[in-house]
Amino acid sequence: MPSSHAVVATKQATPRQRRGYSIRFRNERHTLSECCLYANSHEEARHLAMELHPHLRHHPNQIDLIWCHERDSAHHP
Repeated sequence: MPSSHAVVATKQATPRQRRGYSIRFRNERHTLSECCLYANSHEEARHLAMELHPHLRHHPNQIDLIWCHERDSAHHP
């Protein structure tokens, strides 16, 4: 039988379910671009997009839209 300490550690190590996000932004040529990634929240999706696209690191306000696929698809059949 596992100790209660092991059970607590297992619960803490369980990651939250990641959702699919689309990030729409203006690139260095000022045209709209989009990337899709998995994240736990809108904020994490924003940070991941900034890590993946150097232009967004220097110009984070170029992000136009962050959209969660799972939440939005539940409202649009």
